[in-house]
Amino acid sequence: MMDMYSIIVSVIGVGLIVFILRYFLSGPDSIEIATIALDQQHVRIRVKGGYEPALVVLRRGVPAVLEFFRDEEDSCSERVVLHAFNKSAFLPAHESTRVEFTPDRTGKFAYNCGMGMLTGEILVKEA
Repeated sequence: MMDMYSIIVSVIGVGLIVFILRYFLSGPDSIEIATIALDQQHVRIRVKGGYEPALVVLRRGVPAVLEFFRDEEDSCSERVVLHAFNKSAFLPAHESTRVEFTPDRTGKFAYNCGMGMLTGEILVKEA
């Protein structure tokens, strides 16, 4: 029979396993479709331990502005890199930074922090 200490350790272990599986295997928690005004798409993205929204939907061929607000001082999140669009930007803590580009092809494209630990996605659809 298990003693109380073994039961507590087992419960904590199972809880950690569930947390780790949910963290690494879950999809994006939030999605935002860009608003279009004056022939430009715009999305605000909060940076705090990740990107919120985690998935941004843009239209191909329409100039886009991703406005990142870095709501933390963690060094991991001080740079955002959009490899597919050859864009990178330094994100000062507690400030907004605009990243502008025109998505020229459809598909799903990942972006991440400078260390590659925080990730988000851009889904580009036909206009």
